[in-house]
Formats: sequence, C-alpha cells, structure tokens
Amino acid sequence: MSIILFLVILLILITVHELGHFMFAKLFNVYVTEFALGFGPKIFSKKGKETEFSIRILPLGGYAAMVGEEGEIDEKYANIPFERTVKGVNRFKQFWIMFGGSLMNIILGLLLFVGLAFSTDNINPKPIIGEVIANSPAQKAGLKKNDYVKSIVLDGKVDKINSYTELQLFSMKNKEGKSYQMNVIRDNKNITLNITPYFDKETNRYIAGFQPSILYADHNIFYAFKNGIDLSIGVCKDVFLSLQMLLTGQAKLDDVSGPVGMVSLTSQISQSSGFVGLVKFTGLLSINLAIFNLLPIPALDGGRILIILIESIFRRRLNPKVESAIIGGSFILLFGLIIIVTFNDITKLFR
Repeated sequence: MSIILFLVILLILITVHELGHFMFAKLFNVYVTEFALGFGPKIFSKKGKETEFSIRILPLGGYAAMVGEEGEIDEKYANIPFERTVKGVNRFKQFWIMFGGSLMNIILGLLLFVGLAFSTDNINPKPIIGEVIANSPAQKAGLKKNDYVKSIVLDGKVDKINSYTELQLFSMKNKEGKSYQMNVIRDNKNITLNITPYFDKETNRYIAGFQPSILYADHNIFYAFKNGIDLSIGVCKDVFLSLQMLLTGQAKLDDVSGPVGMVSLTSQISQSSGFVGLVKFTGLLSINLAIFNLLPIPALDGGRILIILIESIFRRRLNPKVESAIIGGSFILLFGLIIIVTFNDITKLFR
C-alpha cells in the first residue's frame, strides 16, 4: 500500500513539473515531440496534433521532449522550422521554458501549505519558542515562550539561527550535551542565556527542554495564505541548509534518501499522521523537487538555465555537439548517484 501511495504522490509531482515545461513551450510555440510520464519502454501512448502523450514503465521521472533541447536536432525533426525549436526562441523564453517545471512545483507546494494553514495546526518555521518544559535546563536558564532565537554560541563558534529546523539540527549536532549560549530577542531586547542540556534516558539524547511555537489553523484566507508562504519559505531554507551540510561534510550521502527510502517514509507518515501528513509530505517533496531541479547540473533544469545564461553573456550559442555531450555525461552521473542512494536505502532496511 505504501508503494502505491508513494507512486501516486510521485506521479502528481512529475505531472505538475512536466506540465510547467509543456505549457511554457506551447505558449512560445516550441515544438514538443513527446510528453512522457516515466522512463523506459512505453506501456501507453496517444498521438495528439503534434505531441505524443505516453506513459512509460519506470515511474521515476518524466519529460516534455522539445526539438533542439539536447543540442543537436534529430534527423526526423529536421523539417521543423528553426524558430519552433528551443534554441530558435529568444533566451528569455528559453529561461521560462526551463524554469516552468520548478515554478509549477513551487506553486503546488505553496497551495498545499496554504490549504494546511487554513485547515490544520502547523509548526511555525520561524525560530520562536513555544512551550518551555517545567524544571528543564531551558526554564532554569530563563528561556520563555515567544522568545525569538537569533544565534547560538558553542565553543566560541557563533551559529546564526534562521529557522526552527536549524535549532533542531543544532540540538542533534550537540551530541555531547555541551553548555551553550542562546541569544534571543524578547520585547525588543537582546538577551543571552546559558543552557546546559541534560541526558534523557528515555530518548537516549541530551535535551534542553523547549518546543516550537504553533501556527494555529486560521480560517481567514489572507492569514492562511501568509502562513502558507511562511511554511513554504521555511521548507526552502531547510532544503538549502541540507545542501550546505552535504557540501561541507556535516551530513553524509548515507543521510540522503532515494526511492526506497521515500516509500518507507511514506508508510511511516501515513500511519502516524494520516491524510494531513501525506498532504504536508507532498508539499515538502514538491518544493524539494523544484529546488533540486534548479541545481546547476547540465542534466537538470538548473544546468540548462546556466547554459542559457552563459550563452547570453558571451552572445553566442554553445556548440551543439559539446552541449549534447555535457548533458549526456551528466545524465550518466545523475543515474549513478540515484543507484548509489537506492543501494544505501536497501542496506538500511537490513541494519
């Protein structure tokens, strides 16, 4: 059942993403040869006026194939006028065609989070303290409800705190339970608190004793929209923070989940949080997918946008053969990464 749930979520995200590319391509009269959900052999296809719509056997991606997208133009589309190819429209239009997929995923995530903010309670993504547990180190240090955490100092190193997730990650990194300074804003005043976590035997970790504030459901659509934007921005910050931790070695590739890990996570969320949890998970994945696709890797949308920017700066087109080779090579590296992450997911199941 969890596999089916994950595939449904993935199908929604892929369809929305590829529709973004497809709609902008059609808007600018670019010839789209195929709109596909999945990879590998076709299990269904239907030919439209110009575009072939297909479903393929491996539901782990999709594409809106446009003439000239890979650099060189296939011989069977040699009769397509140049102005109807991706490279035949101006670079402003090329940018929106490539950005359209991520834009649609961001919009989907935002709409889902607005719906959640309108109907359910959510953790405030801002680093605002909610409940402070009685007799905890945090209470003894003087931490209070609604304190806004600005930074933490540990061993002389200052960590700026921009989201509640960063506060949680700091607690996870402070495995030894060292004392630290927490700088907060209260009633427009800067206050410094000294906190020494205690070891909790039940959870087997060090705890300071505070919890996040809650964004309560607000049936005023304008406030719900604002809260939905706050939640979306919070997710974006978390994604960039995770990428930063991977690049700086604070997190390992082993911490990244692939398709198998996502199925397991879908199962956990559906059992613990039900439909609301799955909606939140879908919104989170949608924004994650948007940002991942904007990374400057040639096989991804971000890489294509980077090529467009380089061509705009030098005012000349990249050699089509070179472009095809770069994109093809990066696809191989990307699939290799997916295989490694999937292998890690499978090994985790047997630990």
